[in-house]
Amino acid sequence: MIQERRTYNFSDANLWDATNKVLIGANRDVTELTTYGIDQTALDALNAQNDAFSNLPTDIELSQEMAAATEEKNAKRTELTNYVLVEIMARVELKYGADSKVYKQFGTGMIHNCSDAEFFFAVRRIRRKASSNLANLASEGLLNSHLVAVATLITDFDTLIEAQEQSIENRDAAVKVRVLAGNAQYAVLVKIANLGKRLWLSVDESKYNDYVLYPNQNTPPNAQVVETSVPAGTTVNLSLTDLETDMEATVETLTAQGLFVYFAASPTDLPTNTTPGADGWVAGNSSTSGSLSDAGYLPGVREYANAYNPGPNPGSIRVTVV
Repeated sequence: MIQERRTYNFSDANLWDATNKVLIGANRDVTELTTYGIDQTALDALNAQNDAFSNLPTDIELSQEMAAATEEKNAKRTELTNYVLVEIMARVELKYGADSKVYKQFGTGMIHNCSDAEFFFAVRRIRRKASSNLANLASEGLLNSHLVAVATLITDFDTLIEAQEQSIENRDAAVKVRVLAGNAQYAVLVKIANLGKRLWLSVDESKYNDYVLYPNQNTPPNAQVVETSVPAGTTVNLSLTDLETDMEATVETLTAQGLFVYFAASPTDLPTNTTPGADGWVAGNSSTSGSLSDAGYLPGVREYANAYNPGPNPGSIRVTVV
């Protein structure tokens, strides 16, 4: 879990918007602000900072990259499974029978439902067993070329597991960069906003309001807010950071499309049950609240907050954690 926590209690998009708003007033009032050390160069720097912040990859982009790596890995696992079962295990069954001790020693019983790590060990074991029985299985058409093909598929699968893991590491690094950039930008923004409010307090209400960052907002000052769209049929990993089991979360769906919100071991995992109304389901245009532990958060096991949209329409979500 990423340890850096946002120091601003609104979404990244709202930080960008609030910065633009303050800059409008600050550029107008640059003469007054300059006497306090906030000159045009400083305002231009904040504007550039805000542009750079808006160009950082979002939760949707990072989730799509992870999903692509996961899909490629899963496709290779399916290819490897089918090859092993058809080209090797079919011949083992022909030779010894599916109920034989030799067949059971290959250990294919859980090959479909085990984890990737367990699958990796299983197919390597199958290849070793086939290699040691190559002479006996030659009568059923098993060739060394089959073993070579399995070895190649295993290597390819291992490479794709590493690629998936790298995509998750890239996501974590990108979220950390975004949070740190947002925090740095917010520190400058607050300084200018506070100064602008001080300049126009009891002088000009309209100009004073140009520097108000949280108009009509009841969000607690220590809250963490993440907001994102969730396209139909996709899983979006929410960039919530530095979580603890006793924190409280409020989930709001911002469209009529209901969404699943849940904690998972992987940022690309689907809910256990994807039927609307099952655990983790939040109906469209509604909200729900509860502790992170009740929502399934378990440090070191289920740390990734995911939102899944089963469709058919696009969805949008806001999550506030306190």
